[in-house]
Amino acid sequence: MIRIDILAENEESISRPVKKLALDQYPQADSQIAWELGNLIRIAATDYKWFNDWFTNKQEDEFEKFVLENKRQLKRIDSNKNWICTSKEITKKVIGEYFILSDEEMQAKKSDELAKFYRYKILKTYEFVAYYRLKWAVDIDRFGFIAERIDENNNRNIFIVFRGTRELAEWLNNVQFKQVGFLSTEEKNQGFPNCGQISLGFNKMYTTFRPGILLRNKFINNLEQTVNEKVIELIEKSRGFDIEEKSIYQAINEFYFDELTEPLDNTNIYITGHSLGGALATIATMDIVATDRNLKGDNIKPKLKNPVTLYTFASPRLGDNVFADKFNELTSNNYIRAFRLANSEDLVTKVPLSVWFRTGIDIDEESWDILDGARSTFNAVTGGVFETDYQHVGIPIYFTHQARRYKKLNEEGEPVQDQGGKPVMEDTATLGDNHNMTASYCGALPNSTFT
Repeated sequence: MIRIDILAENEESISRPVKKLALDQYPQADSQIAWELGNLIRIAATDYKWFNDWFTNKQEDEFEKFVLENKRQLKRIDSNKNWICTSKEITKKVIGEYFILSDEEMQAKKSDELAKFYRYKILKTYEFVAYYRLKWAVDIDRFGFIAERIDENNNRNIFIVFRGTRELAEWLNNVQFKQVGFLSTEEKNQGFPNCGQISLGFNKMYTTFRPGILLRNKFINNLEQTVNEKVIELIEKSRGFDIEEKSIYQAINEFYFDELTEPLDNTNIYITGHSLGGALATIATMDIVATDRNLKGDNIKPKLKNPVTLYTFASPRLGDNVFADKFNELTSNNYIRAFRLANSEDLVTKVPLSVWFRTGIDIDEESWDILDGARSTFNAVTGGVFETDYQHVGIPIYFTHQARRYKKLNEEGEPVQDQGGKPVMEDTATLGDNHNMTASYCGALPNSTFT
C-alpha cells in the first residue's frame, strides 16, 4: 500500500474565493459529487506526473511503483496497482493524499482497515501519443482513468476522469479551432451523423485522428501518418517499449460494450474534467449517450437506465451550434445531466470565441478590405476556421474570483498578515491562478477547506 501526496504547485500561496458556489440552488446538482469529482481530477493529474516521470526518466523502476496499472499501451510497465483508496473526506474538502494498492494487497487487508476508505477499482487508464518530429521523439501522456466505487447502498458508481492541460503538445492542440465532424476518424471522416462539429484539436486528442491543418490535402496527411509510424518504430527500437496507440475513443467504447453489463438499474456514471479535460469529458459524455441512443446508426439496443452526469471545471467551448443543440436535446430528455463550473475571470472558459471575426464591424472601407483579406488568407490555409461558431453546453454555474498570490507564508504555511490583520498580497495576479483547479475551483466549492 503506497501513500502518494497529491500534486501541489505552490497552491498554498494562491488566494481562495471568498464567496462559495451555492450548488444547492441548482436542481439535481450535488456538492458532495462535485467535491469527489474535483479531488479525482487532482489524483489524475498526480498520476500523470508519476507516469511522466517514469516514461521520461532513465531510472524507470524508481517511479514505476507509483504508477497506476496500464495493461495496453506500454507493455513493459510492471505496475499492478489497480486500486485507489482515499479518505472519505474526498466528498467534503480538498484532500492531500491517496493510496494505491494491488488486488492482492486489497484482499489481504482486513475489512475494518478498509472501512475508513473510499475504494476505487481502476477499470481503465488512457493516454495520448504526442509526436515531436524535429527531435524524432514521441511522448506518451496519461490523461486519466475510469474507476468504479461501490457505495454503502450497493450502488455501482463509475467515474470517468480527465486531467487538465500539462504538455506543450496539448496546448498546441487546444488552439486548433478548425472544426471536424463529431468523432471523425480515419475510417469515418464525418463522425456521428446529426451531431454537429467540434474542435479539430479536441477531436484529435480523443480519437487520435490527425488530419493536419490542411484538412483536404491527402498527400500531406498520408505523409504525416508515415512519419508518425517511423517515430514510434525508432522509439520501440531505442528504448524497448512496445507502443500501441489506442485512443481515448477506443477505451471509452471498450468500457461501454465490455464493462457496462446488466443489470444497470443501480449503476451511475459520473464524468468530469478540468480545462482541456473538461472538453474531453464533454466528448466522452456525448460519445456514451449517443452510442446508447443509437445515434451512430449501429442498431444498438439502449442499456443505460440512469442519466449520465457531467461536471466540468474551467471547460473551454467545444463544438458548434448543431453539436450544442443535440447535446441540449439529450439533456432535456434526461439522458444527460450536465453542470459547467466556471470562474468568470478565467480566460480558458472564454475560448474558442463563440463567433469569429466576420462582418458587422464599424470601420472604414479601406481598413475593412485589409482585415477581410487577412481573414480570407487565413481561412484558405486553415480550411475556414473563421467560418466556425462555438457554444458552451451544460448548466452554467459561475463564480467570480480574481486570484492573487500571498506575498509571504509563515512556517505553518499560512499567509503573513499586515498590521491591520489582512494577508500581504502580491501586486499582480496571473492567468494560471484564476484557472487553478485546487485553489480557485475547489476553493469555490461549498464549505471549502484544505488539508
